[in-house]
Amino acid sequence: MSLQKALTLLARWPAYAERFWWRSPDRPELGCFGTGYNSWGVQTNQKFLGAVAALAADPAFDAQAAGMSREAALARAVTALRFSLDSHVTGSYQCTDGTRWGRTWISALGVERMMHGVDAISEHLSDGDRAALRRVLVSEADAQLAAPVLGTVWAADGGNKPESNIWNG
Repeated sequence: MSLQKALTLLARWPAYAERFWWRSPDRPELGCFGTGYNSWGVQTNQKFLGAVAALAADPAFDAQAAGMSREAALARAVTALRFSLDSHVTGSYQCTDGTRWGRTWISALGVERMMHGVDAISEHLSDGDRAALRRVLVSEADAQLAAPVLGTVWAADGGNKPESNIWNG
């Protein structure tokens, strides 16, 4: 599938996603799509960020289909990124369940899922956003340096983690 075909198929999704948008009551610069909980909630928000950022950066962005302006989509993407960065274990906030995410067997996958979107909106990020992104990326990379690659000869041994070995590099 071509990039343009994917963006066309995704064009109406932001309008639907609005019903699941949450803004922090005490930090209005932070918000997320979905529950905002640690683990899968964080990953859901990171995928939202990737999708909305890619749409907002598309020269053929269709505001009518998206149900919002390009500026509103960019604002959602940046706000979702800030929530992701600040709710990380290195940040100053928390997920909506009161915990912080990161440095786990799957957290690098969420980061991977959002990075194409971060790249797409990079010109809209502040110096503070860039510093926070660097903080999270370094922390996640450091965690991976200490994580073993798990593999045994037989899957029945229960020692194989092929999925996480792949996404964690």
